[in-house]
Amino acid sequence: VKEDFSTESAETLTLSILHSGVLKASKSITIADTSVSIDGSITFSTSTNVSGAITEVNEDDSTVYILYNTINTPNGTILGVSFEGIEPADLTASFPTTVTINNNTAYLSFKVNKDWTTEGDQFLIAKLLLVNGSILQNTLIVRDSSKTPVIDALYYSTTNTGTSPVTNNGESSTVYLYMETTNIPDGTVMNIAY
Repeated sequence: VKEDFSTESAETLTLSILHSGVLKASKSITIADTSVSIDGSITFSTSTNVSGAITEVNEDDSTVYILYNTINTPNGTILGVSFEGIEPADLTASFPTTVTINNNTAYLSFKVNKDWTTEGDQFLIAKLLLVNGSILQNTLIVRDSSKTPVIDALYYSTTNTGTSPVTNNGESSTVYLYMETTNIPDGTVMNIAY
């Protein structure tokens, strides 16, 4: 008799023997329900425990944990997970399709990318398929804190500080390409094509 992870009343299994359509013998056994209810929750957190629970996060490269907490799930149980809502490029994670439960817990982590694109708030919906067929889900709001990068000025200068702009220069002279920007972090590498 297979455990079904569903709490229900006692059931009766009856085995009957027929010969030419006539009942010859019958025996019944009562099956006591020893199943325990399976349940759980999904929590987004700033740490690997629920004390750091969050419902929203900014696009700021912070680490977010998805905590899968279950009740009465045997160690080593593999459960299906899925994700939807946010563009994959907005996260630094390659989410699996399953998690393995140990001590009624599993977790995944990811970072929300600061993508420089003003696109409005997005949502990450995480789902967990329990062994009894129930689906748990939770939604994280990803606040768009990006600011569109702006190139305020772009010119050539005879100094590397941009204090001597030029529009033409002699062949043997050194010139520097000078750029002033807004909303582009220091240290960002910009590709230039000539």
